Amino acid sequence: MKKRMLKTAVLGDVNLDVILSELKGNLKPGTEILARDSVLKPGGSAANTAIVLAMCGIQVRFFGVIGADLPGTLLTGELERSGLSTRWISRYPDMKTGVTVSLSREQDRMYTTYPGSVSEAGIEHIKKGFIIRGGHLHLSSYYLQNNLKAHFPDILTLAKSAGMTTSLDPGSDPEGRWDRPGLEEILPLLDWFLPNLDELRGITGKKQIKTAVNTLRVAGGGMVIKAGEQGAYLVRQGVIEKIPAVRTEQVDATCAGDAFNSGFICSMISEGDPVKACTVGSRIGALTASVVGLPDRDHIQKEFFK
Repeated sequence: MKKRMLKTAVLGDVNLDVILSELKGNLKPGTEILARDSVLKPGGSAANTAIVLAMCGIQVRFFGVIGADLPGTLLTGELERSGLSTRWISRYPDMKTGVTVSLSREQDRMYTTYPGSVSEAGIEHIKKGFIIRGGHLHLSSYYLQNNLKAHFPDILTLAKSAGMTTSLDPGSDPEGRWDRPGLEEILPLLDWFLPNLDELRGITGKKQIKTAVNTLRVAGGGMVIKAGEQGAYLVRQGVIEKIPAVRTEQVDATCAGDAFNSGFICSMISEGDPVKACTVGSRIGALTASVVGLPDRDHIQKEFFK
C-alpha cells in the first residue's frame, strides 16, 4: 500500500559504534574474553533513527556534529553508504568524534562511551535547515548533549511554530541524575515522548508504569514506552494500552529502540494511527534485534510496507 511521506529532520547525537557481540565468558578485571562477531558502524540514537528512517524510504535530514578526525571520516563514509546524506553534518577540527563500545549478549548489553563532540556541540555548531514547514522533528539523547539540551525548548518552539510535529527519545542518563525539571520544560512541546521503561522509571523515580505515567504530561499525542520483550505501552490522555511484542530470535538489541522510533515515526506521520505505528515500530525493532548492527534496506522496507 502506498503511504503518504512527509519530510523529517532528526537532530542529535552521532558517534562511531564498535559492537562486540556474542561474548564468551564474563568480563573481569585483568582478563580477556572473546566475541563471536564485531561491527563498526555509525552510532548514536539520533543517527540510528535517521538511518532507519531513510531506509524506510522517507525524506530525512540528519543534523549532527563530529570531529575532523579518523573516526569522523569513517562515520561520514558509513552514513553515506547507509543512504543518509551527510550534507547537514558539521565537522570541527577542535573536537573529537564520540566513540561507543558496545559489549552485547543475547539478553543484555553494556556500553562504554567517550562522548566527545556529542557533549561539546552547542546550537552554534548545528547547520541551519532543521525547521521544515509541516514536517516532523525528532530529537534524541537529551542527557548526553550537555551543551545542546539547553536549546531544546527553543528548537521545539520554532518547530511547532512552523507546523511541525515533534518527538523525543530521552535516552539514558549515565550519571543517574535524570534532570527532571529540564525535561519537564520540553514535554509540553512534544507530540510524542518515546522513553524505554528503564528511562521512564529513572526520570520519574516510580517503578509502576501507571504511577510513572501519571507524573508526566505530554501535550500532544502522548507517550510510547518501549519495554523490550514486554512489548510497548501506548499512552494517550492518561489511558495506557499495551502493544504486544513481536517475537524474534534476539542476537543484539543495541539499536532496537532507535529502530522502533523510526518505524513509529514513519507510520505515524504517513498514516496517523498510533496503534498501528507502535506495531510497525515493534516489527522493525524486532528485526533489528535479530542482527548485529542494523538490518539492510530491503528487509526494513518489507517490514514497513506490510
